[in-house]
Amino acid sequence: SYLHNPGSEPLTIATLGEVLAESANKYPNRIAIRSIHEDITLTYEELLTQADSLGCTLRANGFNKGDRLGIWSHNMAGWILTVLAAARVGLISVFINPVYEKSELSFCLKKTGMKGLIIGNSLSNRDYYNSLKHLIPELDGCKPGSLISEQFPDLTTIISLEKEKLDGVFTFDSLLGNKTNQVSKYGSEIKPEDGSIIHFTSGTTGDVNVVYLDWAEEASKESIGTVLGYLKAASNTQNIGARFAAALLNLLDGGLEFTKVHLVGHSLGAQIAGITGNTLVAQGYILQRASCLDPAGPLYSGLISFKNGVSPECAKQVDVIHTDPGGYGIADRAGTADFWPNYEGGKTVQPGCLRGNFPLLSEEGNNNALFKKKQKPFLPTTSHACNLEG
Repeated sequence: SYLHNPGSEPLTIATLGEVLAESANKYPNRIAIRSIHEDITLTYEELLTQADSLGCTLRANGFNKGDRLGIWSHNMAGWILTVLAAARVGLISVFINPVYEKSELSFCLKKTGMKGLIIGNSLSNRDYYNSLKHLIPELDGCKPGSLISEQFPDLTTIISLEKEKLDGVFTFDSLLGNKTNQVSKYGSEIKPEDGSIIHFTSGTTGDVNVVYLDWAEEASKESIGTVLGYLKAASNTQNIGARFAAALLNLLDGGLEFTKVHLVGHSLGAQIAGITGNTLVAQGYILQRASCLDPAGPLYSGLISFKNGVSPECAKQVDVIHTDPGGYGIADRAGTADFWPNYEGGKTVQPGCLRGNFPLLSEEGNNNALFKKKQKPFLPTTSHACNLEG
């Protein structure tokens, strides 16, 4: 990306590899890395030499410009060295959170089409190599650099920062100290606008992303709890839902799949979810699911009301939970599956369920013999299945 910065100081257009070389030329003997726990110290000149050596070795072993090189490790000198080596010869580094488990690592490997992966040395609470062997059983016994994995067909090379040799893996140190005479050729292929780093965030949600709709200004927060405030907020739901639908359409252009979208809303927010879905349906699209919690009732039920809120048609699956039907929430069925949880004094009961309290089957009746029997392991208890509408 580019930064627009009006002023007298011109922007410098350079690659990360060029910046490293410039620093090494200016400050060859200045310390660039000091790793206390590894007892490693590198000057800028040494850092450049080792980065070029590693980068040229990777290119000589089948890596091409633009190939992805993953780094799955805690803080180590080799981590920094790998990033700079990749930048010097046109590879793209992929940063992977060291606490990722197998499923999350698998997602990263597949998503980027990773060709090589550098793993950290083992710690008392983390063993990268054995975790990787559980994910990629073909690693056991294969020749380093010749991995063939059915699950990860792009992945050929694993490199370990461990000192000892492991099955199917290059040691990091064995790739250093080689000739660097091709680095200028590789560097000439790189442009400042080329990709350099793919960074997976520290979250552990895989490929799930959350979009949070903050409509506080339109929800009339200054008069919250008043009739006037509610009327204003309810009226604004129409515009908010339409605008949110437009935002989702923009994300569609960026690769969003509506079959994987799940809207969740409460009260007027539930009605906004319905408006959003209905707006998209009118344009030929349909979302996968909407979960509507106590959709607001006033102005959305009765003879004079908005007609485009929560409905069975606003998504493929619309589940609605009514805990205040006929009060502040709508009472009628509005989804493909509606739930009216039983509660004392409620106006509507889940179809198929009996109204009433049953103290013999509750903790409140814990002095009776039936409850005491229920506590015994593996003793079956009586239950009644409720019918679901939808």
